[in-house]
Amino acid sequence: MYQTSMKMAGAKYVYNGPFRASPETFDKMRYYYNQFGLGVKTGIDLPGEQVGFKGDDKTMGKILDFSIGQYDSYTPLQLAQYGATIANGGSRVEPTMLKEIRDPSTNGDTVGKVATEIEPKILNQVGAPTSAIKEVQKGFYEVTHGGNGTGNKYFKDVPVEVAGKTGTAQAFYDGPKKGNAMAGVWNTTFVGYAPAEKPEISIAVVVPWGYRDNGSTDPKVNMKISEEIFEAYYDLKKARAEAGKDSSKVDQPINNKAAAAAAQSKLND
Repeated sequence: MYQTSMKMAGAKYVYNGPFRASPETFDKMRYYYNQFGLGVKTGIDLPGEQVGFKGDDKTMGKILDFSIGQYDSYTPLQLAQYGATIANGGSRVEPTMLKEIRDPSTNGDTVGKVATEIEPKILNQVGAPTSAIKEVQKGFYEVTHGGNGTGNKYFKDVPVEVAGKTGTAQAFYDGPKKGNAMAGVWNTTFVGYAPAEKPEISIAVVVPWGYRDNGSTDPKVNMKISEEIFEAYYDLKKARAEAGKDSSKVDQPINNKAAAAAAQSKLND
């Protein structure tokens, strides 16, 4: 990534020499990062979405930091969208909390029929050839399956193959323990999707201040959480299949009927 960013900056490596590049290189790199959803709003239908932190120190050497993710910062949702964009071949899809709108229930016991179904919205297509995206997908797979993959010891209990990317970033502690303020720490992350060949779920896990920057061993909390998420998803999918539940059917029971009735009664009081 250092070599790539230097080529983008038009810089030539000279041992122990100065690094000269144009400040516009930051903008050029952000343009490509934005295509994957990094540094821009994902478009989710919730208020107050943020775009993360944009580095404003134009020291040219920071271009190298930027190339490995140590300059700007991103939200977990942006990371999930980035992973999903890799998973589906380069299409950045707008996330939504709304799946469908149904007509009122006719009997109070089962849901009404679907009135409006929300269709996926593609925000942009990554400007890269299919072969390049496939090469990145291969890299994601090697992370969790390759001999030297940083995530190859995990996801063994997940019923499908997982692909993804682990991450560590140096940071400084800024949490509730005042005695540890500004202590060197590591943030750990995982971005991944499953199944690797035909993805249907994309996740992002961010663990701030995962461990101290003092020789401490990484407890791999990011990996453990990620494995549990995938397991929970596929356990639920299996349970629904065994129960014969189909979300497209009208005769689904209203699971929260009692809670809904109580809430409505409170409003009417």
